[in-house]
Amino acid sequence: MNTKTILGVLLTLVFGLVPQTSANEPPTNILFIFADDWGWGDLSCHGHPYVKTPNIDRLAKEGTDFHRFTVASGVCSPSRTAIMT
Repeated sequence: MNTKTILGVLLTLVFGLVPQTSANEPPTNILFIFADDWGWGDLSCHGHPYVKTPNIDRLAKEGTDFHRFTVASGVCSPSRTAIMT
């Protein structure tokens, strides 16, 4: 083994064993919402003129709303499977 490999392994072990969060921070909540035949523009927070989604609008306003993303498939079932596995 050369020195770069040994150094890489040691750095990985050191940074992997160091706790990354303090005990005082609350845990992060992650919410995935999947629905069949539901596009990005079908929410009122994304500009749909007729559909009213006040609770999802509040979640989007108080949390992180992703605008650039990639999915495993254009339909819901394979995308759900990709997230769960």
